[in-house]
Amino acid sequence: MKTALTFVVQLGYKVLWFFDWLSNFPQKIISNVIKGIVVAAVLFFSIVPFYKSISSIKTPIRRQFTDGLVYNIYGAPKNNSSLFTSVLGAADVAQNVPTLANKIAFPQITSKSVLVIDLTTGKTLYKLNSTAKLAPASTTKLMTALVSLDLYKLDDLLEVPEVCTKIETEKAGFAPLAHVEVKDLLYALLVTSAGDAACTLATVKVPYTNFVDLMNKKAKNFNMNSTSFTNPVGLDAAESAHYSTAEDMATLAATAIKNDLIRKIVATREYDIPIQHPQATIHVMNTNKLLWDVPNSVGIKTGTTQEAGEVLIYQYKDDLKDLMIIVMGSQDRFFDTQAILKWILDSYSW
Repeated sequence: MKTALTFVVQLGYKVLWFFDWLSNFPQKIISNVIKGIVVAAVLFFSIVPFYKSISSIKTPIRRQFTDGLVYNIYGAPKNNSSLFTSVLGAADVAQNVPTLANKIAFPQITSKSVLVIDLTTGKTLYKLNSTAKLAPASTTKLMTALVSLDLYKLDDLLEVPEVCTKIETEKAGFAPLAHVEVKDLLYALLVTSAGDAACTLATVKVPYTNFVDLMNKKAKNFNMNSTSFTNPVGLDAAESAHYSTAEDMATLAATAIKNDLIRKIVATREYDIPIQHPQATIHVMNTNKLLWDVPNSVGIKTGTTQEAGEVLIYQYKDDLKDLMIIVMGSQDRFFDTQAILKWILDSYSW
């Protein structure tokens, strides 16, 4: 009890001594000290919340893990789906991820290889033999278009070589030595799948073999490692040397439609090609009949050869869905694609 009383008396004495000592300081000094304390308090309560907010952000990193996944700058695993992702906010993408809502038997189809991708998220919704190496036929012309855009300006005027008018394939019907702008050759190439347009684009600026080399180089740049091109038309090659896979063609198609002009062309049903000399017009119609038959169809490319059978890279798009369907080695590409599309729409929800 005595100790506690002694402590209280001593404490009171020290407090009185402090205030007596403080009263001896000039008023200006005391005022400045108080101001300093106030400023320090304001800075403290401003900086701490800011520090807490930035410290919650993940530290950017870029690394390669032993599991083979490449990680993006925020540490999340990255894969090829980024190629197919539309420019959307993260919340929008999360809300529109397709989920399997109904278990429905997959339809009977004739295609040897199938791949269905949700382009918004990059999610694979269905695949069948999607890595099988098969002849791609005229879907090859998507690569022909991309290489041509590297070599030419759209208003370049090219003279159609006579040899290109005699090629044994689907043609727009250009006369030998006709003068046609590159933009219009691209329309012929991708709307009516014109081999004479492909031949012209592949021979005027660089030698034919060099053009094919550029096609294969670009394929490697796109990581299309199961693809080999021998010509810009999509013709079958000896010993099946001209080949690709559904997965590689999906990569090619997704890249091609990032180009505004290509995306516009592959959605075009009919087009009048102006011939500059001699002056004439060639009317062409799109080989993809689903542009007429199925609402929300927006492209993109057909192909047919004896070895390939029927091939189709198809895009369907509405307010919620952006789908790509690839069928290769089909006996009826349009029937197969419509059946697959119906199955996707009935099975998944967005």
